[in-house]
Amino acid sequence: MVLSAGGREGRRCRRAFPSTSKVELHARGLRTYILDGDNVRQGLNRDLGFTDADRVENIRRIAEVARLMLDAGLVVITAFISPFERERAMAREVVGADDFIEVYVDTPLAVCEQRDVKGLYRKARGGQIPNMTGINSPYEVPPAPDFVADGAGADVSVLIDALVERVIASPAGAGGERAPPESQCQTD
Repeated sequence: MVLSAGGREGRRCRRAFPSTSKVELHARGLRTYILDGDNVRQGLNRDLGFTDADRVENIRRIAEVARLMLDAGLVVITAFISPFERERAMAREVVGADDFIEVYVDTPLAVCEQRDVKGLYRKARGGQIPNMTGINSPYEVPPAPDFVADGAGADVSVLIDALVERVIASPAGAGGERAPPESQCQTD
């Protein structure tokens, strides 16, 4: 299963969700891995910036890595802004719809700006950061996410409990067999 948490920059809920989910899933005996901007943009995607095209490529690469990790039996938790609906749909397609749960962390822009410990919104409003999601680059709210978390202050534990139960109930989460990926080798 891939749990994909998305939302605007600076959401403490978007950042808290992956680590709390990982702890809960580990407690149930599931192996997990978190992919986020800190561990992906420093290595695999360090050649990408924040243009629209680079953001799409960032999510494409993440989806491909998540699929490989899923094939290896891990529950993968991703935490990325993912501002465009088309890239979220592409990630769902790459991973496989049955193994993909989209979590939208819904926090108003004003709340994100209040919580902006890095000063990114202030810099973007001052023209120092181009392509800042929500300021000078759009954020497309997901039309039909699998789960919605109130990032403005609600306790995420209820959401995490529901997600953990859904992962446990899935064949892959319950330790069952996933269909193996189609072979890319020809045998004659």
